[in-house]
Amino acid sequence: KRNISYIILDGMLALDSVQNLSIASKKDVLDGLSNSELKYINQSMSSYSGTYLTLASIMIMDYPVLPSSPKYLNTRNFFPRMMTQQKTELPLISLLKRANSSLFWSGNSWASCNSSDQWSCINSFSELATKNSSKFYLSTPFVMIYKRIFNTLRQSSINQFLEYIDKFGAPKTPFFAFIHHFSPHSPHLVTNECEPVSSSKYFNRNFEGYKASYGCVLKTIETFMKKVNNIDPEAIVIFQGDHGWYKLDIDFTKEEKSLFRGKIFNAIKAPDICFEKYGLPRTNVNSIRFALNCAYGFKLPYLQNTHYQSFYEEDLHYGAVIKKNIYK
Repeated sequence: KRNISYIILDGMLALDSVQNLSIASKKDVLDGLSNSELKYINQSMSSYSGTYLTLASIMIMDYPVLPSSPKYLNTRNFFPRMMTQQKTELPLISLLKRANSSLFWSGNSWASCNSSDQWSCINSFSELATKNSSKFYLSTPFVMIYKRIFNTLRQSSINQFLEYIDKFGAPKTPFFAFIHHFSPHSPHLVTNECEPVSSSKYFNRNFEGYKASYGCVLKTIETFMKKVNNIDPEAIVIFQGDHGWYKLDIDFTKEEKSLFRGKIFNAIKAPDICFEKYGLPRTNVNSIRFALNCAYGFKLPYLQNTHYQSFYEEDLHYGAVIKKNIYK
């Protein structure tokens, strides 16, 4: 039995896309990932274009909403609200219990970990950060003020997990770490060297800000893998986006936006025999199935590689999803 670190990089675009946009060199990134024993999987796509649905698909290991489903009215049954709304155990938690593996959750300012006897929280945030209005505040200068005063709205869930390991040591029994790293998603608060930017540089930096945040994430991946390869060389590690990104001060068409939203970064460290036996997982749903099969010997079949476009509340199509052919 192997430990699993499943790390969501919020808004992490696929390498082909960032190379086309001159954000990063695909060859350089692949070389770095290879040195960290990570296999990058081309043509990967998110389950959905929205975080709350994609992360829900990981928790239930399936697609929670299909084009044929009735329209949903709110996000009550999706991540993160589903973590407290569910009356029955989520499929992921049930399977972890069958494997005698414990769940550790490292959340962020958008979706903090809720205390439960079904998992252990790596971090917790103030009441302010967990309110439904938190996404609004994260798009305003208020977050800079709050962050500087209280130092609680932290994006780097990866670093918080590493700090936890440094303080308490790695769990002695098999564990599954779910780490929702809120970057390179906006607000873009760091340089490509992961140094914090001043508040005066916060505004009007969509492209340069995303580019810097993307570079910082790559450095954070390297740091994480050095630690894990040292203390837990047999661990399975997955880094992947929950959706792509298109808010880059570029005049994308509506169709281009939907495609950019579906193309995600996806890099996995696992034994070669698992890739040979289960194939390359190209979606969030299949990646979680791959991880459990590889670590615990389950025989969960892959689902069809599919991406569904979802919509924001202000859109007339909110509550429905559309199947999109991402790689034509």
